[in-house]
Amino acid sequence: KLRLARLNAGPSATEVRLAEIAVDQAKNSLWGAQTARDAICGAGPGPACSSANSGVASAESAVIAAQARLDEVKTRKPSPEDLALAELEVQSAYSALQAAQYTAGYEAQVAQAKSAEREATIKAHETEVAHLEANLSRLETRLQQMRLVAPFAGTVVALSARAGDKVEPAQSLGILADTAEVGLEVTVSEAQLPEFAVGKEAQVVIDGFAAQKLVAKVARLPDKPAQEQSARTYAVRLAFAEGTKLPGPVGTGADVYLASAKKQVLVLPKGAVSQEGDRSFVAVPSGSGTRLVAVVVGVASATEMEIVSGLQEGAEVLLIEPTASTK
Repeated sequence: KLRLARLNAGPSATEVRLAEIAVDQAKNSLWGAQTARDAICGAGPGPACSSANSGVASAESAVIAAQARLDEVKTRKPSPEDLALAELEVQSAYSALQAAQYTAGYEAQVAQAKSAEREATIKAHETEVAHLEANLSRLETRLQQMRLVAPFAGTVVALSARAGDKVEPAQSLGILADTAEVGLEVTVSEAQLPEFAVGKEAQVVIDGFAAQKLVAKVARLPDKPAQEQSARTYAVRLAFAEGTKLPGPVGTGADVYLASAKKQVLVLPKGAVSQEGDRSFVAVPSGSGTRLVAVVVGVASATEMEIVSGLQEGAEVLLIEPTASTK
């Protein structure tokens, strides 16, 4: 300012133009510094932002100084020495402008690179987290598939495998029983099924406990056969009376005697009845030989079988001798 104060002569057009250029350059430098500062400080406060603000302040001072010199040039005529000094100052301001622009541009590039690197790091972490979550889900599913889960609450009453045994797919490992509701499943033939009705009473003798006769009722009839091969069979569910305690373990076999409204029941030893497919026959004397008579059987025990029809009371029946087979 002291040197410019000595400018007392009227300026030439070139001198005025140089001063105007200096002002324009100072303003451009200020604009560049402000743009760089906005880009840098937009990412958050820090050393880079402070440096950018300092650059803006310096550029503002340079604009004020250049404008003052322009005013002095227009109002006073500078001496050659003062003009040289003014030109030197303009050149110095121009160099400062270039340095500020370079610094601001470099810092903006660094800030942009850091921002891109930060975004890439975040994306990489998000990808890794998604991969780990998928792997965890897969392991949890595999663990769930490896667990043997009971289909209902109950007690294991029998085991056919021990820890360390090799097992095959669909292999039976034991028997799980719901001891809160112990029942009995009876396999009957298609001819015997009509004798069963829901609520009908039956006597049950557990194997090995012939002296104890338990009371049960038909609880459920099957919707379809349990076996569809040569002879259809049906699984009928019986329920014991409330409070019944089984003398033997769950899973033990038993004989079932179905209560009947019939006053008289025709019963034969099991050895007198033969089975061919789903048909039953008994052998009766015929002249000097025998002939087979088709009969309909009913309820059976371990030793006896009820004859529903096909045979009259008092008829003579022969026991069928079992035939040995050779291989």
